[in-house]
Amino acid sequence: MDRIRIEPQYRGKGYGLYAAALMIENFGPSGGLAACVPAPYELLQKHELLSVEDGFRLSREERIPEWRPAEIKLRAYWSLLGFQQVSACDVFALSLSFQRPPIEDVLRTYFERKSGLTSRIQ
Repeated sequence: MDRIRIEPQYRGKGYGLYAAALMIENFGPSGGLAACVPAPYELLQKHELLSVEDGFRLSREERIPEWRPAEIKLRAYWSLLGFQQVSACDVFALSLSFQRPPIEDVLRTYFERKSGLTSRIQ
């Protein structure tokens, strides 16, 4: 699996978590490792490319202000499946040797967090 992209009108319903859990459960080797880089790559497409010179001077977060908040949100999202950040890099890993929570529990936690966030915003 290279990436998961959920069309905007279907986001917020847990489809990405469900799809990833099914892929890991059915195709992940027992005792193996699943890894991902939770990053909002579609933001790269929304922003025009800067000149090479600007690209070297500015960090990704400076070029795309909404990058960091979206990245934080995605990292929390994938952590629901048990992914944990590897050291101080962008990679998150999940050991397939350990028992993972049932998808029902993952989705329940996701919707509880989502409803808590929504009530704090309102």
